[in-house]
Amino acid sequence: MSNTEILVIVFVALILFGGKKLPHILKTWMKFSRLYRHNLNEFKRQAGLDMLENVTDFNTDTNSNVPPNPSNNKSQNKEEAESNLN
Repeated sequence: MSNTEILVIVFVALILFGGKKLPHILKTWMKFSRLYRHNLNEFKRQAGLDMLENVTDFNTDTNSNVPPNPSNNKSQNKEEAESNLN
C-alpha cells in the first residue's frame, strides 16, 4: 500500500470513530493481531508444520515457469534423431 492509501484509510477511520475512540480501537486490534499470530504459530508448532514456514509455492500447474529437465531433453532428442534416420 502506498502512503497516500494509508493516509486515506487513517483519515476515514478518524472521521468514523473520532479521535477519542481511535487509539482504543487500534490498541484492541493490535492485541487481537498478536494473539492470533501467537496462536497460529503455536498450532503450527504442535502440528509439526513449523518446518513449512518458508514454503510459499504449492503450484502444481504443469505450465509453470520451471525450466525443463535437461536429462529428459537428451532422451527425447536421441529418440527424434533415431526416428529421422529411419
